[in-house]
Amino acid sequence: MKIIPLVTLFLVILIAGCIQLQVPEKPATSDVPVQSLPTEEPATAPVITEPVAQPKPVSPLPAAQTSATVTPTGTKIVLPEPVYHLTMDTETSEDEKIISYSKGASKTTKLLGKINNAWNFDGSNDIVILTDKRLQSLNEFTIVLWLKPGDLLKRAHILWQGDEDKETRAENAGNGWGPHQEMHLSLGDEIGMSNYRINKLTFYVGDDKHNLKVSTEMNTREWQHIAIIVRNANTKPTAELVIDTVSRGTATASSAIKRDKWGTLRFGTAGRAGQPGDSDRDFRGSIDEFAIYDRALTSNELAKLCLRQNAGKTCNE
Repeated sequence: MKIIPLVTLFLVILIAGCIQLQVPEKPATSDVPVQSLPTEEPATAPVITEPVAQPKPVSPLPAAQTSATVTPTGTKIVLPEPVYHLTMDTETSEDEKIISYSKGASKTTKLLGKINNAWNFDGSNDIVILTDKRLQSLNEFTIVLWLKPGDLLKRAHILWQGDEDKETRAENAGNGWGPHQEMHLSLGDEIGMSNYRINKLTFYVGDDKHNLKVSTEMNTREWQHIAIIVRNANTKPTAELVIDTVSRGTATASSAIKRDKWGTLRFGTAGRAGQPGDSDRDFRGSIDEFAIYDRALTSNELAKLCLRQNAGKTCNE
């Protein structure tokens, strides 16, 4: 009787063990979401193909206008260096290095200059006398400047260099249209004693025996690019006047231009005033970017200079 219960207990344990081995384990609840992950991945998968995730090349910004990029064809502008250059961005006061004497003339604001500032003359005894006198000895040279006339109805000297007659304190100095050794760029065209044509721009160099004069129409008070080209000054000189790269005339002489009495270059008036109490020869207007080259610039070089100084445009634009 005791054996049967033991056998019965053993069978019960064996059967229970077999049943437990045949029943598969229930998947863990934490694994169930894994089967649904593929349906939730679109939240991250599109990031791979979004344009913002792909680096793009950055378009370059427009290039700054420089002497190498302002030309219509993109050609680099190469010009000879001037032997003398005044930007007119400095004050007109005396400094003993560039300016030996100054009266009245002033520096404009950047908005009124052709390139930044300019020097302005009010037409009433304004003058700037420089220390430089190299034009006295150069056999060939080009003078370049930007000019904005303020009054075309009177004669006036924009720049002048000549006999200063320091012995008598300029009592017999050149006044622009006399027998003295002198050179000047002026408004108006002298045709006789106190007689002159208006609306003119005139270049003159020489004395009462040998001289050159080129005169042309000037009917605008806007900025204009002026070039004076002198060749063979010591033998058989020629002079050419150019406005906005267009030649306005030439003149020749058979003998050298005497310059042994020349003083230093000045702006605004001549070595001696006109009639007492008037301002007949005093310039009214502005000058900018004055330069001297020790040779004759070509028409192509003048055109390139205009492009560089006029924001990539020709001078008459």
